[in-house]
Amino acid sequence: MEIDIFSFKQHIIEASEFAAMQIIKEMYPDMDNISFSVASKLAGINGRRWLENHIARGNIHPIRRGATKNSKLTFSRIEIQALKKAEELRAQSVLNPSSPLSLKSSKSLKN
Repeated sequence: MEIDIFSFKQHIIEASEFAAMQIIKEMYPDMDNISFSVASKLAGINGRRWLENHIARGNIHPIRRGATKNSKLTFSRIEIQALKKAEELRAQSVLNPSSPLSLKSSKSLKN
């Protein structure tokens, strides 16, 4: 259950990138807001469907930029990137259950 040094280094780098993005979001909130089309591209292959699916699940929260129903929706760049990373880590933990980053079941947590 030991994590190799390269993977550990990559996780530290990724965590620091998310921290930097969060600081930028706090200082310049408009830099984090992106349109639906940009968010779809950021989400990758099948990005539009991926984005709509996570909006329906409540994992991504669009922000309406006006009072009317037709107002433009914007999305948080950091929220999308964090969700993509969480999905990637979940997939890794399913493929490699002995990984220290794997998600443990509630049953194993009780023991």
